[in-house]
Amino acid sequence: FASFQWIVGAKISYNLGKQHYKYYMYVGEEEYMSYIVPAVLLFYVGINFIHQKLVIDRIKSVVEQNKKALKGGAIALVVLGLGLGALTRFYQGGLSFVLFLAETLLYVGLSYLIFIYKNYKYSITFLTLGVILFLAINKGSFHKLLLVGSFLSFFIFSSEFKFFHKLVVISIGGLLIFVIQTVKNDFRDIIWRSNTGQNPIVVFWDLVQEEFTRVPPEASYSNSPNEEKEEQAELNVRLNQGWIISKTLENVPKNVPFQNGRTIMESIEASVLPRFLFPDKMGAEQGLENFKKISGLKLTKSTSMELSIVAEFYANYGRIGGQLAMFLYGLFLAALIRFITVQLSSGSVLISFWFILFFIQP
Repeated sequence: FASFQWIVGAKISYNLGKQHYKYYMYVGEEEYMSYIVPAVLLFYVGINFIHQKLVIDRIKSVVEQNKKALKGGAIALVVLGLGLGALTRFYQGGLSFVLFLAETLLYVGLSYLIFIYKNYKYSITFLTLGVILFLAINKGSFHKLLLVGSFLSFFIFSSEFKFFHKLVVISIGGLLIFVIQTVKNDFRDIIWRSNTGQNPIVVFWDLVQEEFTRVPPEASYSNSPNEEKEEQAELNVRLNQGWIISKTLENVPKNVPFQNGRTIMESIEASVLPRFLFPDKMGAEQGLENFKKISGLKLTKSTSMELSIVAEFYANYGRIGGQLAMFLYGLFLAALIRFITVQLSSGSVLISFWFILFFIQP
């Protein structure tokens, strides 16, 4: 994902050139890639530095031996996840974030069921994704659909699964993402901003039909190359996080000095310190101010963006320091995964089911 968002998306943007007043690469390709590519490679080395013993095929035998005992727990997790998910629709208070995380117990339980009822694993997976797609369309937010779909796909694939079949499933997923990205902006304009009261499912389907089944008029065949590039640039915006990183490279240290670890420490404190004991710790508003200051980008009140870890490391430690920090960050994640899989779980492979709960927020 890092390679796609920071390298592939950025390379496409460089090839397209400046087609948008904001979403373009702010520094030259050589300057950008000479920082990003080594940073991604060092992150890869760091995260693979500690050998992991995550073998999903081992889960089958463990579940098979303990199927009866696991069934009740799996169903309880599904029921609990559904209940907490329903509660989050009505409750808006201090525990909202805890409930948001606890709602993922549903997907932990479903992961168990995929192995307990292995003959129905595809039915369970696609029914789950169908329900999430329905909820995503009604809400206009598709983030969870992509995360849960990716997570469950780890468990429906096996070593016996043929490469061609994997390719077909991944292609279908890619097509779904392409469709969502193509109609998403128009869809949100209708259901969020126009307040027409239309059924979101009907609106979404109409937009998909309009986009992919209409016969283009004769004039559309004479579109200029620039118009075609503009459309491609719009589609690439979500893939390419490089434009934000390049803006940071352009803005620091020319207009803003290196932060020397300040925003990193603020983020760690905000993550681990309870607010009732530390009421002055950094919140979302300060985080957004950091983004605007470091990137030099102006945002509307309703917009929230992140620098990305690689841009924030650069803004704090410079080019060489940022690349080294990416290695250390990868090493930290590897150590964390090793701790979870060896110490926290006492070596049980079933801990893999809980990874979505551990990592959905990061």
